[in-house]
Amino acid sequence: MDIYLMRHAKSAYPPGVPDISRPLSPRGKRNAAVAAKWLATADLTTALVSPAVRTQQTWQIVQKHVTANMVIVDDLYEASTTDIASVVDRHAAGPTLVLGHNPSLQMCAIAMARGDEPALRDVKIKFPTSAIAHLRSGALIEFVIPR
Repeated sequence: MDIYLMRHAKSAYPPGVPDISRPLSPRGKRNAAVAAKWLATADLTTALVSPAVRTQQTWQIVQKHVTANMVIVDDLYEASTTDIASVVDRHAAGPTLVLGHNPSLQMCAIAMARGDEPALRDVKIKFPTSAIAHLRSGALIEFVIPR
């Protein structure tokens, strides 16, 4: 099964706004649109999305190019690698997008790819905003940073 792990697009940091309520920045909106066009060819059936505002706004942009059924999954906010894997096991049906946060997405991508992927382990690359790791059967198929 194809799993796409995507970090939310770049967020803004308005003063006094709690982390879960931070919106996308203008750059984040632009990058989410590029990611959406890349995901348009993924034939997604399910999108598992964190309840954070920035992930919801990223999804609103992505959904203009994909037809997946979206499920808000509270467990994806402040999730551990194990939490993400459990969410995928419970909800994934066909090609699935997981739209969440770092550092757990990067660690989950490494774990799902059996730790064999230097592009995911490299501390300099990390898992920047809007990045997408496409995995299939324990192998990294593609790692993109839409800009």
